[in-house]
Amino acid sequence: MPLAKEQLLIPRYKVIADYPGNLNKVGDIISINEGTPGETELVCGWYNRYLANFKPLPWWSYRNSEDMPEYVRLENGFVHKVEHWICDNSAGQPLYEFYNRVGSITIGCVVGLIPSNEEEHTAYINQKQQ
Repeated sequence: MPLAKEQLLIPRYKVIADYPGNLNKVGDIISINEGTPGETELVCGWYNRYLANFKPLPWWSYRNSEDMPEYVRLENGFVHKVEHWICDNSAGQPLYEFYNRVGSITIGCVVGLIPSNEEEHTAYINQKQQ
């Protein structure tokens, strides 16, 4: 079952180097779900200070196709309904199939997109028809 948009947007970091007192293994993924926005920003700021040890991950990185959203939003406001998450490209970025404006199946890449949901898709369709 796909993860909710909010779950997909929780900041995550990958441990890329060991350091004194480290309780994680190199390669572990750390999710930052501290609760309030201020606490999350504070924790993320700490991880961002030590980029030699932690790599910030895009929302789609290290996800199974089952976790990926049913809808994605492009920077220009378009919201696609994802028909299938098909594979990763050579750079490790997920690819998906969607129906374009003329009804043909097209392949898109997740880079530059953010997770969306059915409500945003419906609003986009309704706005487009006006």
